[in-house]
Amino acid sequence: MQYDVFISYSRRDYLDENGDVIPGNIVSKIKDVLKKNGISYWFDEDGINSGDEFARLIIRSIKDSKVLLFVSTENSNNSSWTRKEIASAISYKKKIIPFKYDDTPFNDSLLLYLADLDFISYKQQGSRALNRLVTSISNYLDSIKPVEPAEIAEVETKPEPKPNPKKQEPVAKAPKGKSKTGKVLLITLLSIALIGAAVIAFKGINSKQQGGEGVAEDIVATEVKTEQKIEPAVPQKTEVKSEGKTTTSVQQEAKPVEKKELKDATISVNGVKFDMIAVKGNGKIGDFCIGKFEVTQKLWKAVMGMSVKQQRDLLDSSFKLRGEDDDMPIYFVSWDDCQKFIKKLNAMTGKKFRLPTEAEWEYAAKGGQKSKGKLYGDSDDASSYGWYEDNSGGTTHVAGTKNPNVLGLYDMVGNVSEWCQNCVVKGGSWANTADHCKVTSRNAVDSFIRTDDTGFRLVMD
Repeated sequence: MQYDVFISYSRRDYLDENGDVIPGNIVSKIKDVLKKNGISYWFDEDGINSGDEFARLIIRSIKDSKVLLFVSTENSNNSSWTRKEIASAISYKKKIIPFKYDDTPFNDSLLLYLADLDFISYKQQGSRALNRLVTSISNYLDSIKPVEPAEIAEVETKPEPKPNPKKQEPVAKAPKGKSKTGKVLLITLLSIALIGAAVIAFKGINSKQQGGEGVAEDIVATEVKTEQKIEPAVPQKTEVKSEGKTTTSVQQEAKPVEKKELKDATISVNGVKFDMIAVKGNGKIGDFCIGKFEVTQKLWKAVMGMSVKQQRDLLDSSFKLRGEDDDMPIYFVSWDDCQKFIKKLNAMTGKKFRLPTEAEWEYAAKGGQKSKGKLYGDSDDASSYGWYEDNSGGTTHVAGTKNPNVLGLYDMVGNVSEWCQNCVVKGGSWANTADHCKVTSRNAVDSFIRTDDTGFRLVMD
């Protein structure tokens, strides 16, 4: 997957000694402003770890990004990994933007790469520096945006000659080198027209022999069929003669099959029960059932036979767990993992589960037909409805411990971000600011990525 920005930073500027997100840290502010402005990025949530596989991941991510953003602090200037990242970016000819959070000068090894580059100073310009950062990245992305095929075609297309007003309308001619094809096409069209006329004439003669004005009627009927609009079906009347009496019966049109109304449901699999809430659509979005809670660690284990710790170990066993409890949401699951889970769950239950579309997810988060138009579904205050950076303590929480929205759905705000069918995650998480937990916020993520703050919620057709 291609990213706009690779964020090079020091873990010490993002997480404290306990592995918890530092409130108000500069890295979170940068992440949020990029998300808000639709700029995609690659970001290592837990900092750099040792190992060849992880090093390859870092190199691949730099290669797949257009810009390397270096968050310059005292900590990042003392990090050997940031130097390696910047050196790698230069080798791939990536644009580098230094963002100086404090007055720490670039260390000698970094100065070798950054001495000639303009930098953005957060300390001198405050919040305006973030706006300048977005502008700088956006301008660069626009400058390297490839020309669309339509634009290329338009440039290469030669202008048509202007018509001479003194001339009569020209007769259509075949292009040079294709005159035979043009003649064949013209003859074919004339043949079709003559055949059509012959059929109409034949029908007319046949009808006249039966005492009717066949030709005129057929021609009128042909014109009507061409121009008429499709009207709603109405019952047709049919005359039936029986023993000298004429009766009229009405042939009723077959009634359309009414779609069965969805209802709330409780599903059980391997002794684990979970609830699905029916959501009435709005015309553009059909009816569907969506999980009352995010998929829990207990349900994941019942289907996949794996704990959250085992999911973590698939990525890196050194990563910190963000809550380990049956009733906490599962995380460290990729979009691909979710598809495997759903396939197994459908086979075990005989139901049709899937991930929600982004439109379905957002519609449900807003409250469906009962939407109040608020930032977080029912309210403009996130704290009553979700666990996020300011109140999570750097971990997930048991599902359903905050208030539900008007549809009875829990944790649509915060706790873990949730995968949607189109590889977008919604809802924000324990690690995000409240601003990123708005129901309209979104973040595109590669399908194979596993993180400690992303899980999912089911939809059932």
